[in-house]
Amino acid sequence: MFPPTSINCNVDEIDEEMFQYLDELQELRLRNNQLNNFISKTRKPVFQYLKQLKILDLTNNALTVVQSSIFEELGSLEIIDLSRNNMRHFNLSLTNMSSLNFLNLSHTQLSSLSVETRQNIDLLLTNHSVRVDMSRNPVRCECDNIDFLKWMVSSRAFDVNLTDYMCQYKDTSTIVIKDAYEETLVYLAARCADNSTLFLVVLSVTLCMVSFVVAAVVYRFRWRLRYMYYAAYLVVKGKRKDNPEAELFRYDVFISYASEDEEFILGKLLPEFDSRDLRVLVHGRDFAVGEFIASNIVTAVKESRKTLVVLTRNLLNSTWCNFELQMANMESIHTGRPVLLFLIKESIPTTELTSDLLYHLNKNTYIVYPQEEITDVFWDKLARDLLQL
Repeated sequence: MFPPTSINCNVDEIDEEMFQYLDELQELRLRNNQLNNFISKTRKPVFQYLKQLKILDLTNNALTVVQSSIFEELGSLEIIDLSRNNMRHFNLSLTNMSSLNFLNLSHTQLSSLSVETRQNIDLLLTNHSVRVDMSRNPVRCECDNIDFLKWMVSSRAFDVNLTDYMCQYKDTSTIVIKDAYEETLVYLAARCADNSTLFLVVLSVTLCMVSFVVAAVVYRFRWRLRYMYYAAYLVVKGKRKDNPEAELFRYDVFISYASEDEEFILGKLLPEFDSRDLRVLVHGRDFAVGEFIASNIVTAVKESRKTLVVLTRNLLNSTWCNFELQMANMESIHTGRPVLLFLIKESIPTTELTSDLLYHLNKNTYIVYPQEEITDVFWDKLARDLLQL
């Protein structure tokens, strides 16, 4: 047995029925004892009979952990003094202590308070004044504790000047704060700023720039890439030998023309070529059935000595004719041999020609189709040009 005030008595345990007949007790001081092991381990509500208790002093008991269960029945508490203990965490629920007005946690190892405890204190403040003392504690001044620091500085529960409050840094060094954490919060705000938005913006801009560059490169070399793709496709399918220099041309000329000009091709151009023993590839007649059109075009360009582009206004609007032109140009770049030859069937102003077409006309041989009577001299010259390597 010990009186309600038991100081420096080396008490290390409390019997569960100790306070059974002290239900009117309002003040209990147990400071400077040895209750650490008992309070940290017991789950019994040893203070269950003290429903009128207003002051509980457990100062300097070497407490490291306090079980919430021992405080469950103390709804009338106004003052809790847990100062000068070794607690690193405060696990008590304050929800049932509606009358609490002073919580002394000074001179402990507490560096922060949980979100739940903060919410409990804020709730108490809506009804009456509450004071919390965490002076001389190693309050952690790091990014992960900045929310607590902001709450503590702004809460009415703390001394506005935060006298004797401390800051502990990552290297465990500790200093006494003189400006109520003002400078610390400014420093942490800059250091711990959430840069996720900035990071996402920078990442998005970077990805856009990379995508733009990749798209620009792909667009710049689009025809070469398509040529290489279909050339590789033909090699894989075994349609051509790996050494193009060793293979003989299957055709002398592949004629690239718009379908609207087919009457001229079949009725005039083809008979003249056949009469001069030119081996001619015409897409409507010679393309492999069931094969990709693009693959047929690349095969035709590769297996023909020349690609003759019959330039008319109809050809300007043909997507596949443009593809044939670009594949022939890529074949020329890839092999180093002159592939393209233009037969200008119609006189077209340069303003109506695309920049690509103008470039190819300036770079490659072209022959103008006569508008007057056509002699064998013209056809013979065209045949000779087509047979040249």
